[in-house]
Amino acid sequence: MTPGRGLGFRPFTGEVVVFSLIKLIHWRGLVAVEGVSLVAAFVIAEMFYKFHSFALETLAFLATWIVIAVVLSLILPASLQPKPISDGK
Repeated sequence: MTPGRGLGFRPFTGEVVVFSLIKLIHWRGLVAVEGVSLVAAFVIAEMFYKFHSFALETLAFLATWIVIAVVLSLILPASLQPKPISDGK
């Protein structure tokens, strides 16, 4: 694989990389799927997960967040889902 091709990597242009990634995020889709699933997973974890172990509760919270995000991404219309990054080609 050649540098700058394939996985969405771009040659260094002098920009701060994190800022470039933030500019590429489609906020509407991100909030619609990840924001809602984050809040729902947090509420579920807070109400039901009492494992008396921080590690287990964290893993259960993350698993819940992923499941809810997948379900929401299957249910929501395509216009609200996060779009893949394209470089204009």
